[in-house]
Amino acid sequence: MARSQRDKGSQRWKQSFIEAYQQIPIIRFAARAANVSRQTVYEARKNDLDFAGQMETAGAEGAEAIEGKAFAMA
Repeated sequence: MARSQRDKGSQRWKQSFIEAYQQIPIIRFAARAANVSRQTVYEARKNDLDFAGQMETAGAEGAEAIEGKAFAMA
């Protein structure tokens, strides 16, 4: 596979992962939603600083959303 095709595929799963991680900030569930393994996510986070930053932001946003829902339920 050509590098540009591989990069596009990589970006596609990463975007799917980030979107899922914003909803439920649990790597296992977001990886499953993006159809990749947790190991793939950990490798990408280690090797791609932009992706690592997106993960951090998405995780924080997801946690805040969950906290808001919990507060509303209380």
